[in-house]
Amino acid sequence: MEEGIFFTAQISGRERLSTFAAMAGAMARSGAASRPLSSLLVVTAALALAASVVGAADAEERDGVAPTLLISFDGFRASYLDAQPESALPNLNALWREGVRASLYPRFISKTFPNHYSIVTGLDEEHHGIVANHMWDPNMKAEFTLRSKGTEWWNEGEPIWVTASRADVRTKTYFWPGDEVVVNNRRPDVFFPYDSKTTFEERVDVVATWMRDANAKIDPNTRRPSPSFMALYFEEPDAAGHAHGPYSAQVEAAVRRVDEALGRLRDAVGDGPWNDTNVVVVADHGMAPLSPTRVVNLGDDACGMNFTSLFVTGDGIVAHLWRRSGPAEQNPADDGMTIDEARATARAVTACHPNVTAWAREDVPPRLRYSDNARIGPVVVAADVGYLMCGYASFDSKVRRRLNLDESSDLATARASDPANWALAHVADAGCAPACVGGDAGTDGDGVEKESDDSMYADECGGSHGYDNAAPEMRAVFLARGPLFRSDGARLVGELGYESSEAEALVGDDAVTSVGSVHAGTTRDAERWQARTLAFDNTVVRSVVATGLGLDLDPASVMPDGAPPPRVDGRLDEELVNLLFRDGVGVRSGPSGDGARGALTPDDDDDGGGGGRDGTARVAVVGVVGAIVVGAIVVAARGYVRRGDANSAYAKLGSVFEPGGGDAEETEIEMPEVRVEGESAGPRVFASLTEGDDGEGETSGGGTAARTS
Repeated sequence: MEEGIFFTAQISGRERLSTFAAMAGAMARSGAASRPLSSLLVVTAALALAASVVGAADAEERDGVAPTLLISFDGFRASYLDAQPESALPNLNALWREGVRASLYPRFISKTFPNHYSIVTGLDEEHHGIVANHMWDPNMKAEFTLRSKGTEWWNEGEPIWVTASRADVRTKTYFWPGDEVVVNNRRPDVFFPYDSKTTFEERVDVVATWMRDANAKIDPNTRRPSPSFMALYFEEPDAAGHAHGPYSAQVEAAVRRVDEALGRLRDAVGDGPWNDTNVVVVADHGMAPLSPTRVVNLGDDACGMNFTSLFVTGDGIVAHLWRRSGPAEQNPADDGMTIDEARATARAVTACHPNVTAWAREDVPPRLRYSDNARIGPVVVAADVGYLMCGYASFDSKVRRRLNLDESSDLATARASDPANWALAHVADAGCAPACVGGDAGTDGDGVEKESDDSMYADECGGSHGYDNAAPEMRAVFLARGPLFRSDGARLVGELGYESSEAEALVGDDAVTSVGSVHAGTTRDAERWQARTLAFDNTVVRSVVATGLGLDLDPASVMPDGAPPPRVDGRLDEELVNLLFRDGVGVRSGPSGDGARGALTPDDDDDGGGGGRDGTARVAVVGVVGAIVVGAIVVAARGYVRRGDANSAYAKLGSVFEPGGGDAEETEIEMPEVRVEGESAGPRVFASLTEGDDGEGETSGGGTAARTS
């Protein structure tokens, strides 16, 4: 019987409740409680029962704080999850059905590195400084590319793993953009240099180990799971979307592939750790289809831009224009553009084509939040959704004459003579314009051809992103489940608003795709839902994750390192809390029913426990258990006082409540890693030091293949 009592230290709170109740009942029925030793066991069982129930209640009332995993599926457009039948994507849909679903507005520009950094810093691009995948810093006089790992590029924002480290929370990341960089002398405790050759299976198997550890190992110093924060990145379905377009069968296959990876992760982790972890699935942006009929050639007659006097960063979706002195000058001129020059250039570009808009940096619309950083060019040029900007339609004799080149010059020679000429690097018929191939409308996931209403999407001309972040095509997926989140499979719809909110949570059949419709699981059905599904700024994701980790981001607070938390642009307001999180997170008031959630209201007397029905139930349960414990102690004490064994009783009872008492596994210490290799059969792992690391020499031994932008 004693072994049984200590064994139950490793089972769940609900299991402990039923186990101890059965044990106590068995002893009572057998009359064992009348014997001194058995009296001790009654006390032990009762106290353990009390600890278990109170502990379980505390776990459910600690505002969902739990190990938290953030997963990014690059380029996973919000509509993709509805574009195939649920049976084709069982794991993504299971995560949704056990949690909650919405979508995300990316930041402008809707590119990979800027948005991944916005997600983990909570900052708009103009504030964290990664304003493009390719940019120029006029102060450093240097160019940023996807391979740039210097701290000076990334330290305008503080990613969540740095903030967590400041609070003594252990973190591990797998390929998240920016995780290799030293920021505030810190990195994740474990990270991997990006290597596109690493299989999804290798990544998943390593992260599964982290998740099991997070639910089995407690850091003895912080009493937190180790690790508490984890992040994982996949480059699909972005790569398939670029190559084939968002409506292609290849994208559908890529979505099924990441679904399989998610299923493998869940199976490897096991139900217990999976259920005890907050899992948040996001994407950085969506995807729009391209077409050779939607190309704007900025260097040709209609626009006639002179690229021999311009230095361009960015790409054919959004470009920054800087002044340069001529072909002999390969970098922006030191004196830059005046505001008047920038505005004149922007007016000329905007006037030359109806599907291109340009602004001087100072005039970028405030809703885009894209003007307050020196790395944003003096002129910002943006194509309309689905359009692509190129330089010249063709490298022909007219272009040669314009550039004062010999008629015999070929394109390669011309490019070599002026590498900074963006128009020469983006000739439409030399690879800039999309090339289409006959495609199909995809299948329904079971090999059955989709309905003919999708035939309009048959051509595969590739896809791109970076467009206006308000465009429906740019919306990204958001799924979440775990102790922090509601678990009714809600789809959030409508729009957020403070006084006349139209946001609500649809559950059950109301949340699914058009059941019985010929459009169910098709692109048309998906785009109808895309327009209805609630979207919120991706800068809020950091605050969602911080809530799951129990981090206080109140600007007035002080973190364990003595400094305040970093500022963020994405605020987790009451309305979104009510929609995303489970009941009992905080003290709630307000209407309920029909998917409505009560408003989260602060309570000065709140000690962190929840209010409402959960809090009442907790008080009732603890009261009953308290009565049982008191009665059991009285019965047992009578026997032990008579025998003079009070010290023995104290020693035995005390061992149950020592940290990890009765089980060495609970107190296993995971030592900080300085350089860990071979944690899995996959690529080499590098752990970082959190103090005084200049970042040099940490990324050797791992591939750094460029990601798709």
